[in-house]
Amino acid sequence: MSTKIKAGACAVPSSADHQIDDKRLYRLCWRIEELEISVRTYGYLLKIRDMDPDKLTYIGDLVQWEERDLLRTKKIGRSSLREIRELLEELGLAFGMKPDHELVVLFNEKRKSLQKRGD
Repeated sequence: MSTKIKAGACAVPSSADHQIDDKRLYRLCWRIEELEISVRTYGYLLKIRDMDPDKLTYIGDLVQWEERDLLRTKKIGRSSLREIRELLEELGLAFGMKPDHELVVLFNEKRKSLQKRGD
């Protein structure tokens, strides 16, 4: 599965020590609209986002959800959940990342500047 992104949406400084985390932080800043996923799965994510736009705009928002919580919304099916899980794994991410996880903390700081810029 390949992904497409808008260049520069969440540029982070690169260093040899933090290269992997920099890539993962960059990926957390991708908007869900920028992912190459099935139309059905994308539609489910939009329905969830319609409930509260601040809860599901970026991949960084999505990884903070637990799989069971997504299923409880009754807006997403198991096959779509599997598709998203596989995509997150491909990106080196996973569901259930806690707000105190280092990458999530950095994402939440970055998210504020993205919202101000309108990205």
